[in-house]
Amino acid sequence: MKLNRALEVVDALSGARQILVTGPQRAGTHIVTAMLAAKFGLRYIEEAEVNSDGWNSMRRALGVKNVAIQCPAFAHKIHHVAAAPHRAIVWVNRERSAVMRSQDRIGWSKNIEQLEITVYENTWGPALKGERAYDIKNRIWSTRQKMRVNMPVYEIDFESEFVQQHEMFVKKKDRTGFRHNQIAL
Repeated sequence: MKLNRALEVVDALSGARQILVTGPQRAGTHIVTAMLAAKFGLRYIEEAEVNSDGWNSMRRALGVKNVAIQCPAFAHKIHHVAAAPHRAIVWVNRERSAVMRSQDRIGWSKNIEQLEITVYENTWGPALKGERAYDIKNRIWSTRQKMRVNMPVYEIDFESEFVQQHEMFVKKKDRTGFRHNQIAL
């Protein structure tokens, strides 16, 4: 279910005590996770915290209540997360060209890109000719993975009203001195 207006987000996620936010890297999972955590009074768990030792750190994070977890590196197997009361998954969508520009801006290397592709190929089979990691993640999510998730699943567009009009969002023209994650904390 698409959630693009603030009221839709509140209606759908107000009862969630664990929100897992995933999608392609550079799609906006960081800011969307921070926004959801702030909106619902949840502890924000950044991607680096759940990537520290792979799936074990994700399992530990899933044992914590009242959290919003940023986890794009686990997008390829997010469907393996067991359903639990008050748990939901949010997939962040962003225009492909914006993601590619962001990857270029931060110097996302071909090695990182290939690692992402390899992870998906090992899990889901060969990539289509010319696919980038962004393309594979979105294709697999929409055609094979989303329907395997056994809990509430929502999608939020980076370009949505919820994101663009949120008090934490900083317009592109005003972004100065940001870190790699595009958040001024």
